[in-house]
Amino acid sequence: MQRALERGQSAILLVPEIGLTPQMVGVLDAAFGKKVAMLHSALTPEERSEQWRRIRRGDAPIIVGTRSAVFAPAPKLGLILVDEEHDQSYKQEETPRYNARDVAVMRAHGAGAVVVLGSATPSLETWQNAEAGKYTRIAMKERVMNRPLPQVELIDMRNEFKETGTKIFFRVR
Repeated sequence: MQRALERGQSAILLVPEIGLTPQMVGVLDAAFGKKVAMLHSALTPEERSEQWRRIRRGDAPIIVGTRSAVFAPAPKLGLILVDEEHDQSYKQEETPRYNARDVAVMRAHGAGAVVVLGSATPSLETWQNAEAGKYTRIAMKERVMNRPLPQVELIDMRNEFKETGTKIFFRVR
């Protein structure tokens, strides 16, 4: 975000839950001050309109919000971050139906911006796009505060079915 600002660009951070928005705004306010706007459905129409105007004028080039924030009128968009991109809350079920993650990818592409899809457990679509070379996968080798990485085991469920004769959706060891 700092690099985007240095280049005169704006950045959008999408968070999956409305409850995370004030927390993230607090962190970003500490770093960027009054350059941060917040967009989510709990704002009053007046609050939402004021945030929208601040963004459009360029007074708030850092935008934090839930899925609809992907449509913010960010001038010179340089970066879109989608936190927990696998989260189902990015899917809008009512008309118009959309997935904010997918809109973020297309909007970044159209603006020549960078999109970062963050997740410890990426969606199958994102994983497949990385495997196919459409996305660049960046693995984090360490966790925050040096917490240990979880142990992961790949299990071929076809073999499980052959051995047990039943469909197993998960196995506890």
